[in-house]
Parts: sequence; structure tokens; C-alpha cells
Amino acid sequence: MPCPICDSNDHDSQCTDREAVLAAVGKDGWALWHAPDELKADKEVFEAAKASMIKAVGQDGLALEYAPDELKAEKEVVLAAVGQNGHALKYAPDELKADRVVVLAAVGQDGYALGYAPEELKAALWYAPDELKADKEVVLAAVGQDGHALEYASGQLKADKEVFLAAVGQDGYALGYAPEELKAALGHAPDELKADKEVVLAAVGQDQDGTFRSS
Repeated sequence: MPCPICDSNDHDSQCTDREAVLAAVGKDGWALWHAPDELKADKEVFEAAKASMIKAVGQDGLALEYAPDELKAEKEVVLAAVGQNGHALKYAPDELKADRVVVLAAVGQDGYALGYAPEELKAALWYAPDELKADKEVVLAAVGQDGHALEYASGQLKADKEVFLAAVGQDGYALGYAPEELKAALGHAPDELKADKEVVLAAVGQDQDGTFRSS
């Protein structure tokens, strides 16, 4: 594939020409891959590449996978990507996967993809570190977008009444991820009733043994 800077299969002097690099990264942030280290460190070049990459991942968040590492490490780039497609969190560096603002943006866009989906299609919450799976605001954002995200919440938050009701309110079948005590109480109910929000609310209302905690 021709170099996006010098349009040649073999790098030539244009690849080290600052103006040529600046023009190339302004059109295509991926061109930063081909820039020499001294120009990657050039602030104007880097900012031009960053702006181009933000625009690109804002149109296709999963394109973050192929971004140069220097740009993946930029919070604004990752926020643009996960805002377009929550699954892009998979391609963020570990320090940004653990960033609460980034994860909230990701799960707000896509709280859950079926747990049996291919790895690349799993939900944003699945990729979050354990401490964020235990963060109530993050989990509420996820289950509010897709109730099935409750599967990936911490055990403590699965037993949180507000979180649980938000999940089943969004999708009644999130009941499948309820604490075992509640599932046992409804175990003999037909599937259509297990998915009925009023039935679940009634079951929660009969929580005499304190399965759920309020916060």
C-alpha cells in the first residue's frame, strides 16, 4: 500500500518533510503511522493528526482499533470513538478503559451486546475494569441503555434495588441476572410473567428476607 505521505511504496524524502507530513495527517490521521519520530513529536503535526482522527472515529468508532498508539492514548479521541460505538472501548488503552468519564460515555451509547456474541461484539461494560463494574452510576447508565448489561455488574449492584429495577424496566428478561433468591421466588412463573415488570415489582416488594439493598 502506498505511503499516505509520499504516495510511494518506498519511503522517500517527502516522508521527513514537515509540510508534507502536516498536509497528510490533516487529511488522514492514520498517516501519523508513517511520520518519523521527530515529527510525531511536533505539536502542530500531532494536533492535526488528532483532529483528523477524532473526525474519523466519530463516524466509525471501531476504527479506533487501527489508530496509531499515540492517538489511542488521547482521551478526546477515545471519547469520540466510544460516543459513536460503545464497543470501541475494547480498543482503548488500559488507562482509558479505567477512566470513569470514558466508560460512562461507552455504556451510555451501548450498554450490552449478547454475552454469546463474538469477542469484538461484546458490550462496553464487559471491557470495563472490575472497579467500574461496581460503580453504581456506570452500571445504571449501562442497564438504562440495555437491561442485559446487568449480567456484568458486580454482585453487590445486582442486588441493588435501584439498579435491578432500572434493568428490568428496560428489558424484563434482565431478571435472568437477578440474585438467586429472587429467581427462586419466581422460578415457577411462566416466562411471560418473568418478563412482566409488574410481576417483578411485586416480587421485589415481597423482599422480606432483605435480598435487595437500597442505597
